[in-house]
Amino acid sequence: MIWLIVFGISLVVEFMVPGLISIWFALGSLVAYVTYLVHLPVGVQIACFIITSFAAILCSRPLAKKLQGKKSATNADRMIGQTGIVTTDIDPIENTGQVKVLGQIWSAASESGTPIAKDRLVTVLEIKGVKLIVKENSQN
Repeated sequence: MIWLIVFGISLVVEFMVPGLISIWFALGSLVAYVTYLVHLPVGVQIACFIITSFAAILCSRPLAKKLQGKKSATNADRMIGQTGIVTTDIDPIENTGQVKVLGQIWSAASESGTPIAKDRLVTVLEIKGVKLIVKENSQN
């Protein structure tokens, strides 16, 4: 019965906490439960639980971390690398400026900290908060 309780608790924790935390222990408890069903001693059950849990961690944790570490792309990420047009002068002293990129108006700042005049073409380098960081295109 204890192995089923450990299994249940492991699953509840897994569903409540973001990321893979306890799924390996759920697997280990199932293996231990099978050893209980075939009437193996408690020491063997515990050993099977520990070995199975840690083997599952060793086999799958690197893959799980790799998958969790990937940043999800957002619609805003599409802006990076795009060319836009300055619709309101970018003035680093006043901290003002806007650009139109892919049909959307964004607040913008100059990467170099220099002003960029209205109607100039710019390239989006990054996004900081809700502001696009841009550089003036050389063909302007």
